[in-house]
Amino acid sequence: MKVDSSKIESIHWANALKWAQETLICKDIFNTLCSDAVQMRNRLSTIRDGVLLVSLYNDYLLRVELKYHPFKEGELIEEGCPYLNRSLREMMVAQECTRWVRPQTFVSLPLTNLSEALDARGPKAFTAREIESRAYKPQFLLEKLITVASHYSLVKMARETLEEFMSSTRDPQVHWRWLRCSPISSQFMVIMTNRNFDYVVGKVTYYIRVTADSVSLISKDGHTMDCYRDPHQLMYALKYMACTFSVTSISTLGKVMWFYQLLHANMNATDEHGRPAPTLYMLNPDATMEVFIRFGIDQNPLIQVRKFQGATK
Repeated sequence: MKVDSSKIESIHWANALKWAQETLICKDIFNTLCSDAVQMRNRLSTIRDGVLLVSLYNDYLLRVELKYHPFKEGELIEEGCPYLNRSLREMMVAQECTRWVRPQTFVSLPLTNLSEALDARGPKAFTAREIESRAYKPQFLLEKLITVASHYSLVKMARETLEEFMSSTRDPQVHWRWLRCSPISSQFMVIMTNRNFDYVVGKVTYYIRVTADSVSLISKDGHTMDCYRDPHQLMYALKYMACTFSVTSISTLGKVMWFYQLLHANMNATDEHGRPAPTLYMLNPDATMEVFIRFGIDQNPLIQVRKFQGATK
């Protein structure tokens, strides 16, 4: 930030103090990030003209820029993502306020009558290597920022994919809500129901787990489908779960309400192109008609009805 020297006397001290504090904090944060970028060897980064670019994942880059604005009365200008700006300041303050090395102190040990096998002193004490391996090691500020930014980007991608799936899916009805939300790990709850038949079929719950590295879909049976960082793969997994829910709900409706007999329900069936397409095969109570239904991804269900020979119309 910059200020005209001729207007210094006209600036109120409270606003000037806030402006100066903001300037120093931003400079310290940017210098720390640049120093961490030089020391980190597992991330590709570049620094030029007050701009730091760091490889996030895939084709995404994290851009951190130190900008100077002329001082004006009122609130300070904030650019970029407000959430990441606030998180970066919190991590910087926490890092500066953390004492990484515990001061040495002498503690008098009480008398003990334990056996030598249970005594942790002397030859049974931890070695220097064991103490170092158990010690908490400080983490680069840039590494923490990369973790939070990656998780924030993946959460945004998962939410947009869920909203797109809800808008494009009419049957079954899809609802979702937050189950857990933290800076590095979040979880969505996806609920599928059949309107007007939920008292018969009930609802099925799935979970979307988002970390700083990948997105995964967890079924009701506990099976995990890794979607990595691909929104198309997450959409594909959601559509497949909708197909399996349709098989379960229709078979339950047929047995409970119309007393159809279920011959088979194959969740692992595929179509002619090798894509997942769960199938359902049912028989009416009089054993005069059979119904075959195939639920494909990105296509309408295929329904085939066949009457047995000799059956009356």
